[in-house]
Amino acid sequence: MKKVSIIIPVYNVEAYIEDCIASVMAQDYEQLEVLIVDDCTPDQSISIVEKMISGYEGPHTYRIIRHAKNGGQSAARNSGISEAAGELIYFLDSDDYICEKTISNLVELYIETHANIVVGNLKIVDYQTKEVIRDSIQLSSSYYFF
Repeated sequence: MKKVSIIIPVYNVEAYIEDCIASVMAQDYEQLEVLIVDDCTPDQSISIVEKMISGYEGPHTYRIIRHAKNGGQSAARNSGISEAAGELIYFLDSDDYICEKTISNLVELYIETHANIVVGNLKIVDYQTKEVIRDSIQLSSSYYFF
């Protein structure tokens, strides 16, 4: 079973971060390393994350990487990549959440296709009303690069 590193840049998302982290904790794929990159967030996002991961008792490992200064999402992702121990990388925005079988489905697709990049479908939901704005935006399920 391949280890997957999930990289989550965090900056000013205290209204969303709990749903994001809860969705990762609910993943059925067990070989997960979760790297939360604190990009000097000015709000309580990291406090929320710390509280959630301190009470987590599942199979995934969680680690917070702290930036000395805000570098933006790309810098946060690059910090996560440099610290990642997984064979596969998944980027998750901290204001998004994923379904419980997202990682296992994407790993299965990766194994089947031997693709360098795999992506799935996307659903856009209004955070406050929970109304689906767009459903099943079709993205290519895999890309091949040679």
